[in-house]
Order: sequence, then C-alpha cells, then structure tokens
Amino acid sequence: MVKVKLNFPIDASFLSELMYEGILYSLEKHGISFSLKEAELEDKFAQKIFESLNEEDYHDININFVSINDRKNIAKLFKMFDVPEAVDNNLNRIFYELRNNYKKILVKSEIDLKMTVKGKKLLFDVVNKNNGVSLQLLKLDRYTGLSSTESPYTSKQLTPYYSPELIIIAFLGILSSYVITKRTAKSTFHYFLFFSPDEISGLLSGGEKERLNTHIRIKKQVKKTIKDVLAYTHFNEALLLELAVNASIHKAVGESQIDKVSTMLFKVSPEGQTYKIYEVLHLPIFRETIFREKIEKYFDDYEGVSVFIQNFLKNRTVKNALRSLNMEKKYTEADQIVIALRNLYKFVILGDIEGWLTFIRQLWNAHEKTKNEKGISNYLELLRGVPW
Repeated sequence: MVKVKLNFPIDASFLSELMYEGILYSLEKHGISFSLKEAELEDKFAQKIFESLNEEDYHDININFVSINDRKNIAKLFKMFDVPEAVDNNLNRIFYELRNNYKKILVKSEIDLKMTVKGKKLLFDVVNKNNGVSLQLLKLDRYTGLSSTESPYTSKQLTPYYSPELIIIAFLGILSSYVITKRTAKSTFHYFLFFSPDEISGLLSGGEKERLNTHIRIKKQVKKTIKDVLAYTHFNEALLLELAVNASIHKAVGESQIDKVSTMLFKVSPEGQTYKIYEVLHLPIFRETIFREKIEKYFDDYEGVSVFIQNFLKNRTVKNALRSLNMEKKYTEADQIVIALRNLYKFVILGDIEGWLTFIRQLWNAHEKTKNEKGISNYLELLRGVPW
C-alpha cells in the first residue's frame, strides 16, 4: 500500500489543482481509502496506470517544454527511474516513454505532499534540491507572495523541487485535466479542467469511492464538451452556453442525484522560458439549471428552445464563421455571429429578453449578408427553426 499524506493547501493555484487532480485520478483507478488528511493507494498504482494507457490517452497532450532546464530535469527524472531518456521535447513523448517502461516506475510507500521552505527553495517530499526535480509547468504560480506579512517571503521568488513520486502524480494530474491546445500565429494556449477547491475538499472529506467515480465521470463529459467548443472558438460565451444547454451533462448530473459539480478551466500559455496563466474560468454544472427557469418564463416549449440553441452552437456555418476570426480573412458575417452569440448568452445566462431579440436580429443580418440570388442562406434555415 502507498500512503500519500495531504499536507498541502487545497486552493485555486495551478499547482494545488494539478497535484490534487493527480491524486483523485489515482484514487479513481487504484484507490483504497481517502480523507482530507491522507490517501491510500494500491501498491504499484503508478505502474498499473501507465501500463493501462493507450496512445489516444496522451497523444493530444501537445505541450512543449520551454527551457533547457526542463529537459535536464526530465533526464534527471528518467535516470531516477532508470528509464531511457525521451528523445523529444514534448510531454506526449514523456508519457510514451513512461508507458513503455511502466515496470520501472517504482514509488516509495509513503509520499508527503508538503511544502518546506529552505532558503530560496521550496522542497516537496525531498530534503534538498539534489533529490528533487523542478519543471517550469509546476512553477506557473511563480511562488511569490507567500501570505504571511511576518515572513520574509512575500516579495521573493522561490524555486520548487519535487520528489520523483510527486512529479509522477503531477503527470497524472495533467493526463486527467488536459483539454486541448490552441495555436494561433501569435500565441499558444493550453487548457486544463480541474475540480474547484471546494469540490476537491468535499470529495476527499466524504471518503466515498462511488461518489468520486461519479464526479470524475461527469467531469470527463464536461471536458469533452469544452474540447469540442474550443476546437472552433475561444469565446467564453459559446462555452458557457454549451454547458448550460448540454442535455447529456445535465442528464448525468440529474441521474446521479448530485446538486452541483464545480469545475475550473485554466488557460495557460508559454511565455519565454516559463508559462503564464491567462485566464481562470469557473464552470459550475447544476442539476437545477437557471436556464430552464428563464426559458420557461418566456416560452411554452423548453425542449424546443434548448434544441434550437444546441443546433445553433453545433451548426457548421456558425462554427466556420467563428473559426474564421482567427484566420487572415474572416467571413463577411463573422461580426454578426459574434454579436448574436453574445446576446444569446445574455438571454440564457442573464435572463435578458432583449438579448434574445438582438440574437434573432443578428442572425437575420447574417442571412442578409450571405444569401444567394434566390434569397436563401444557411442562416435562413436556422431562423426557420426559431421557437416562438
């Protein structure tokens, strides 16, 4: 049995979220028992997880290391496990090598997720930096401003070092939380979906394996939905709308008798020799949705409105118009679709009926811009399906 002592705060920092995501993922796969203080895992849990991976589980984790030090530290980690060094500079290659050498991933029987400050170093489950590994992705919070005004650390930048076991847990956290990478001409963004701190605390304190499994199953559905939306647009309004009306997610939440599953989406970008958090979006999924209340206030047919909104969000022409905003030449109606989307958001999420009317008007404007000589367009087909 492997014991993981949970002596690190559960908060909204990227590091905390990533570590606890890895622990929850490990518990789902090979957990014995857990609480807020400690998680007990099966012997060789890491070996079993990496053995069971398929290439599709990690192939899309397209995260490049941003510094020479990262490559040195990965080489150091692989040497600790006696694993052949990865030849590529990409995280999916690291998973490939760990899967192929899973028998060598031997972890100690007691892991302490605890931070110790020593000079300008943060030590996690190691006594000095020589025993630890440091990666830029785990420095993302920058470790400045440790909160106590009585400490000398508020204005210092500290470097963290982790035991190889905690690096493996962090990798499992990435495996569980990674959503998609979006690249443009000017930037690259990586998206990660975590449970919120209060959700993590509730799952651990409950100590119920079935409840944990249910939450993770629902989060997987949420992650897939987010990936599908982010594949064609970066607008948060589209993402929130999709989650608000997604029938399969709300059915899963309703059948599980869970009132809410609270998640957080981190948007991370490489910046020079490190990474930066660009945005954190809170995404709670409720069993009883505000959306239903608002629709039933203005319409007789809730299902009809819900289906129409889903058809709008999934419409290929709409997706292409939004996707064109990242291209050199955007579609002629792209601006109208953006305005329509944001006003639909105002209606569904905020209950503003004027938003619905503006949404319809902008769809008509998009039709006017794209209609053929017979007065037909794809947007006209959408408008014909509007429930009144």
